[in-house]
Amino acid sequence: MNELLLETAVSTALSAGQLLREYWTRPRHIASKGLRDVVTDADFASQALITGRVRAQFPSHGFMVEEDDPTLPTSGD
Repeated sequence: MNELLLETAVSTALSAGQLLREYWTRPRHIASKGLRDVVTDADFASQALITGRVRAQFPSHGFMVEEDDPTLPTSGD
């Protein structure tokens, strides 16, 4: 694994974890995305942070994300 990829993965995971900890203590907006599936504003915020950081370092990478986001590319170079 190249160093930039590893550094990006580790720093992004730590940042996303910190963001989710901040959401833990405040009220969240919860929406249903299926019969037994919910999504929160914290889910969308952490996904946006992760995809934003990865896209900044690796613009040609595609994404498979849990929360639906039609603006993200699904295939990479």
